[in-house]
Amino acid sequence: MSITRRVLTPAAGQERCHFLVQWRDSHAIQHGRTFSTWEEAAEFDAAIKAGKLPRDAPGRRAALTFGTVAQRWLATKQATKRPSTADLYATELRCHVLPAFAGVPLPDITRRDVQHWVNTLAAAGLAPATVRHAYRAVFKSVLNDAIDDGLLARSPCHRIELPAAPLPVVEPLTPAQILALATLIDPRYRAMVLLAAGCGLRWSEAAGLTRDRIHLGTRAQVAIDRQLGYRPATKRSSPDAASRPLFAPPKTTASCGVIPLPATVTAALRDHLRRYPPGPAGLLFTTPAGDVLNPANWRQRIWRPLIRSAPGLPASTTFHRLRHAYASLLGDAGLADHEIQRRLGHAHPGEVRWYRHPYPDPGDGQATRDAIDAGLTAAKPGREQAAAC
Repeated sequence: MSITRRVLTPAAGQERCHFLVQWRDSHAIQHGRTFSTWEEAAEFDAAIKAGKLPRDAPGRRAALTFGTVAQRWLATKQATKRPSTADLYATELRCHVLPAFAGVPLPDITRRDVQHWVNTLAAAGLAPATVRHAYRAVFKSVLNDAIDDGLLARSPCHRIELPAAPLPVVEPLTPAQILALATLIDPRYRAMVLLAAGCGLRWSEAAGLTRDRIHLGTRAQVAIDRQLGYRPATKRSSPDAASRPLFAPPKTTASCGVIPLPATVTAALRDHLRRYPPGPAGLLFTTPAGDVLNPANWRQRIWRPLIRSAPGLPASTTFHRLRHAYASLLGDAGLADHEIQRRLGHAHPGEVRWYRHPYPDPGDGQATRDAIDAGLTAAKPGREQAAAC
């Protein structure tokens, strides 16, 4: 707490002074109040030090609730993030965060409150990954935003224990299964399946691929620098909205790059171009009517019937599993993790562990035994070296 004398010069040119009293409350938030005389300032300062300051004293700043700050934070995300990402934030905020903290003043949220909230979500049966994302990407981000705005002195998110999110056990699609999917799917989308499995493209990247992004010469390659964006349907949407593509930046800046096309994928693309002319803006893949693909419709009408008809595949198999297969095939071929990371377009090397999965050993461990035996045999000393020993 302190008293500061400030001199002001009004427009008339006559100097006058006032005295500013500054103090911090129990939440370490700074407040201030001015007085015209030193005696009034000193009396107020003494009252603060004696703990006699009423909660509604003039100059005390009312703390905003978490819900108010969260809505401001969400408005920024809706203006700067992809619509699908902003929708995810809004859903987690509405379903998991605001029911616990909407009306709570920011400074009143304690570390124990945060830990209790995390424990409640975990006990309710939410997946560990969902709990961790709601805490880190939404709740903690809202508080950090409040700190940057000077609304909160320090965050209660300190040493919070989160439920462990183990890596999922994924058995990668085998080459035979990939070819089966490519054979059974509507021929219009056969090359799309092979692009995902042979180049690691996400669905939005494959659906947004245009003719000018692929090169089918001697050094065949595909350039990834955008994806098919999300266009929410509204009552005011124009009738031809479905026929106009909406391009958006890739998921991350690391996703931009050039990926070599394997011979199998190159042949499939050449066949696709012979059979299906490019659609709007040169899109390779469109609906039978020539419109831009809709992710929900494509999943419901094309992918799910395909999985039901494919032998030996679980019903939960997603198009994204083809991207996992791409990483696993590269790993099985001996490529280093940093090279797989570059091909997948990941910003962090650790993300590879979510995509690269070892193929099961068909010989009940025989491949493992053969690899160890080969290594030990190669390391055995020669006869002359053995005799010397």
